[in-house]
Amino acid sequence: MPTLRTLFSGGELFGVGAQQAGYTHADGYELEPKIAAVAQLNGFDVRVADVCAVDYAALPTVNHLHASPSCKNASNANQKGVDENGDPLPRETEQDLACADAVCRAIAAHQGETFTLENVYGYRTFQSFDRIREALRAADFSYEYWHLTAADYGVPQTRKRLILIARRELCRIQRPNPTHRDGGDMFHPPWIGWYAAIEDILHTLPPTQPSPWQLARLPKEIRDSMLLSGAMSNGTSVVMRDSEAPAVTVVAADELKLPMRAFLVQSKNVSQEWGDGTRDEERMSRPVPQVTGRWVRMTVQALGRFQTVPDDYRGLTAEINGNGVPCELARQIMLSVKG
Repeated sequence: MPTLRTLFSGGELFGVGAQQAGYTHADGYELEPKIAAVAQLNGFDVRVADVCAVDYAALPTVNHLHASPSCKNASNANQKGVDENGDPLPRETEQDLACADAVCRAIAAHQGETFTLENVYGYRTFQSFDRIREALRAADFSYEYWHLTAADYGVPQTRKRLILIARRELCRIQRPNPTHRDGGDMFHPPWIGWYAAIEDILHTLPPTQPSPWQLARLPKEIRDSMLLSGAMSNGTSVVMRDSEAPAVTVVAADELKLPMRAFLVQSKNVSQEWGDGTRDEERMSRPVPQVTGRWVRMTVQALGRFQTVPDDYRGLTAEINGNGVPCELARQIMLSVKG
């Protein structure tokens, strides 16, 4: 089987997807010992090391090299002003450049045929990204990159990421083929909803009480279960999803400080009495059905389902989950690379 090396490995969620695609994990490099220990617990040879200090030329040859540099400074939350088009300008640091130079050294030493990179889309505006692309060209790689939506690849989450695929030959790089579509079509099933992803573990989710701003955002007539998340207690950046929609992007925040809560509708006759086949005049003549339900808080396991992390993954934390690449997205990327 082809072999894989990862940089900025984290808990190796990318490695999980690559293994599912038929790759053997050779080694990985992660700065944080506690995070590397979780990857090791799951059978990955992730070594505690600063990627800027690794001698890549001394490492064994692998078929594929993957890098997921830190996306913190390239995220929209860490912007400084806007460009001429009104798009946010992220903050690039010397550390970002140093990490990019480490990736460039790894590319120069890489003897395999393929390379991938994952980050937030803002990373494409960094000088770091320019340096990595120049290193790929210098090493005779062809490459393409896209802004992919994870939900298009079977992930029950609308996470969007910059994905670059490179191959060491002059060729056209194919975009990974979507496996799902928003709403579905004759060739693709619809996106997987958050409810379907965790339906079998709903009974394990702890009860909770909604915040006042969450209650205020609920529709007056709830016909379905709802998932709510938000970044601020005053209601700013609040997002609500019905049961058939994917979850919002899972972040690496402390779940106690930034919880996702769900309102699970228990009354099964609401959609029947108030379904799409009911005419407006008939609806107005009927009493509003009583909606009953319960509030639950998302656990690390539930959030892991939104990232398609297998249930047998050990030691998953909110940080590893939120910073990782969705396993199913990684699998589809590596299947595309494998050809």
